Amino acid sequence: MSDSGDGVNEEELSQIFTRGHSSKGEGRGYGLANVKEVLDELGGWIEVANQKEGGAIFTVYIPKGTKGE
Repeated sequence: MSDSGDGVNEEELSQIFTRGHSSKGEGRGYGLANVKEVLDELGGWIEVANQKEGGAIFTVYIPKGTKGE
């Protein structure tokens, strides 16, 4: 997933998946931390980077389950 906004500042990049960290005054900092936790349990991953042309890009890998999972 990507956008064409301002991107994520460098300090945010290192904290973005930390539980309780939020860049928004009204946020609680659970959203991306929960996503990462679930993906970790499934053997997947999520990463974020800034694009040279502007904006941020989130890459998510969700492993394919086997039959019965």
